[in-house]
Amino acid sequence: MNLFKKIFPIEGKDKSGLPIVAIINQDLMNWDAKVSYPWMMVISIEYGQGNNGMPDQNTSDLFNQIEDDLLGQLANSNNYLNLGRKTYNNTRTIYFVCKEFKFISKQANMLLPRYVQKVKLSYDIYKDKYWRTMNQFNQRAF
Repeated sequence: MNLFKKIFPIEGKDKSGLPIVAIINQDLMNWDAKVSYPWMMVISIEYGQGNNGMPDQNTSDLFNQIEDDLLGQLANSNNYLNLGRKTYNNTRTIYFVCKEFKFISKQANMLLPRYVQKVKLSYDIYKDKYWRTMNQFNQRAF
C-alpha cells in the first residue's frame, strides 16, 4: 500500500493567537478505504509552559524519539497507519489508526512507560470508523 507520499505541514493560529503546527498524511486523509482501519489511537504528550505553547528543541527532539521508538516497534505490522501529529498549547498529539486495537495497545503499553519520568503521557484507543477525529485538519480548519 503506497499511501505515504503527501505529508505536509499545516500551520495556523487559534483565536487567541497561539500557534498550531501539524504534520498530516494528506494521502491517507483522502483514502477511500478508511473503514478498514476503524480504531483510532491518540497519544497526548504534555510539556511545560512557555514559548507560546511550542516545545523547545530538546523537548521536540524527545517527542520525535518517542514517535520514532513507537514506529520502530510497529515497523513489521500492517495493522496500523500513522496519520500524523499536532503540536499546540503545550501538547503534542500523535494520531494512529489500526485494523484492531490489541496489538497497538500492547506496543504502547510496552513503550510509553519508559518516558513517564520525562513527560506526562496518555493515550486513548476508540472506534472511529470514518476518522472523524481528523476533521480538525480539513483545509477549512486553518
